[in-house]
Amino acid sequence: MCGGLSHMNIIIYACSNLKLVLASKVIKSHCSKNSLYEQKYKTIMTRTLNISPLTATAFAPFGEVIEMAGAEHFPINQGTTERYHDLAKLDLNAVGGKSIVSIFETQPRPLPIKLDLMERHPLGSQAFYPLQDRDWLIVVAGDPDPVDIDAPDNLRAFRANGRQGVNYARNVWHHPLLVLDSDSRFLIVDRKGPGNNLEEIVFTRDVYLSDA
Repeated sequence: MCGGLSHMNIIIYACSNLKLVLASKVIKSHCSKNSLYEQKYKTIMTRTLNISPLTATAFAPFGEVIEMAGAEHFPINQGTTERYHDLAKLDLNAVGGKSIVSIFETQPRPLPIKLDLMERHPLGSQAFYPLQDRDWLIVVAGDPDPVDIDAPDNLRAFRANGRQGVNYARNVWHHPLLVLDSDSRFLIVDRKGPGNNLEEIVFTRDVYLSDA
């Protein structure tokens, strides 16, 4: 094995088999041209993280999944409508806050998707529900301590279908919207009011998410 390793990048790929492959790519400084590190991927360590379909149980540490499946429901409007009731715990009233409803229209990021940062909202929850039947992606961090937020063991990724939304609990680190199709629209319920309700932290590693 040659010496002179200068730094390590962490790369995440979302593969077609619904897995994330983390490849620790080593950038050499003094390896010979014909060494192992001149091969295509220049990889000395690879590990795989399973990506499960988004479920209420899997997402519970981060908030709630908003979906009809398993929800309390009952007929209203003279039996012409089925109400799926009380799907998320909104937490929006801290420090004089109030709830607001917005629509986001989001574009897919270039492939491979580079994940530059995470954000969280210390004063309120934030709910997203897709307005089209399209899959979309969710990345969250398990540890609220931002010191090593982009460590491979700390990141979780989920694939939601177009009939699933999420409600991020207060203070949960999450990536901004990640969509797979152009002009993807979401209904948002979050907080408006005084105080700083947005914190961001930039990754110290190069992190990529790709369907390639």
